Amino acid sequence: MYCVTLCANFPSVRVSQLASVNGKRALIVDDSRSARAFLARILEEYELEVDSAESAEEAIDYLARARPDVIFMDHLMPGMDGFQAVQSIKNNPRTATIPIMMYTSQEGELYLGQARALGAVGVLPKQVKPAEVSTVLYQLHLIADRRTGKVETLAAGNAAAQALLGTTEAPIDQVPPAGAVPAAAPAPSALDALMAQVTGLREELGTVVMAQSDRVSAELRGALQQWSPASALPPSRAPWVVAVLASLGAVAFAALWWQETRASAAMVAGRVAAAAEAGLARAETVTARAETVAARAEAAAARAALLAPAPAVSGLSGTSMLPQPGGAPLVLTVPYGEVPLAGARLDAVQRVLDELVARGVQGVVTLRSFPGRFCLAGDATAGYAPAGAATSASGCALRGNPFDDALASAQRESVALANLVLSVRQRSAGALQVELSAGSDEVRAAAYPEDASRPTAGAWNEIAARNNRVEIALRAPGA
Repeated sequence: MYCVTLCANFPSVRVSQLASVNGKRALIVDDSRSARAFLARILEEYELEVDSAESAEEAIDYLARARPDVIFMDHLMPGMDGFQAVQSIKNNPRTATIPIMMYTSQEGELYLGQARALGAVGVLPKQVKPAEVSTVLYQLHLIADRRTGKVETLAAGNAAAQALLGTTEAPIDQVPPAGAVPAAAPAPSALDALMAQVTGLREELGTVVMAQSDRVSAELRGALQQWSPASALPPSRAPWVVAVLASLGAVAFAALWWQETRASAAMVAGRVAAAAEAGLARAETVTARAETVAARAEAAAARAALLAPAPAVSGLSGTSMLPQPGGAPLVLTVPYGEVPLAGARLDAVQRVLDELVARGVQGVVTLRSFPGRFCLAGDATAGYAPAGAATSASGCALRGNPFDDALASAQRESVALANLVLSVRQRSAGALQVELSAGSDEVRAAAYPEDASRPTAGAWNEIAARNNRVEIALRAPGA
């Protein structure tokens, strides 16, 4: 039923027919058929189901109905490129938590930093080796570490089983971050402990059987010593009787041992299955809570961008906040690490432009983005992020905005923005034009402290957040 529905909705998306042992699914997005087939063969060797899409647009349509465990994204594709696709996927709360690995011939530390700034976890070359794919899948907890044989997907069940048996381990809510590799050998799992109990039980039963066998043998030897010619059976038949009795005793004790072993194994297996189901249920609950928190954070960021301080505009009827020719611009703040004219900012720009077209306003609307100079921690290899709020601003690894510097022109003017500009020109019959430009970080909405050693990184980044903005201005025709 699943394959029929998926194939009907996405005829150009190839759906794997391989049965996966661990139930994990990967999506390969690449316009090259040979590149998709090459990577798919490697992934299928690690028992992953593989789906593929020929373009970023097809991949986004696919993600509206399905949720893979990892996405391998090409960079250079017709239409939307890989970075634009990553931005779109990370801006959607439903898909923001899916790990994305760039699968491209692009290379270098600068490219890796750009990919990580947009939300990708790393970069794989087109001529990737199976060992490199294995390392990535293990770090993403999609396969077991073959050096230890520990299956990461059973971690939740093992934790629950250990709680059931009275052992101690980190609670299920304290899940390590994605991509983290254990620094030391993992502790024995609950399954190992249970199997040790089964082995001990078998040894104990074997000891009991041997003791009973010795007792029967001793009684039989005593009976033979007391055998007399006057017995009911002649002495010539006595050894046969003894052999038959010994065989019957051995069979009886072997059957008893087998029944006890099977009962113990069934009991242990039932306890393991119940504990695993309880642990997996708790893991699913934690995942659902994390996705809900991520969605709420995304919505809060969007509301904050829309509610950023902007000057009130008078002179037009109604209560809409619209720019006046030659007047103060509207201001939309841009959170660090987000494309200026995308997401909530693009929605706000569209509302302003639609209102101007509806009112018949003529002139040129200027959309100018200004970067903020953030106090950042990290390096070019691992990427940069805002420094801790309590640290001193003088200890910043970098004071700037490498994410804004790394944005290509195609990312600043997305397909959606280009379509909006064309629509405004057509609907206004050329009376209203839209221009895009990049402003200098020297033109600031708020001044940075002159002495950088005094404020904290948190205070400095509050000012940088106000300067990291988009201004919407209007000038009269011919001005």
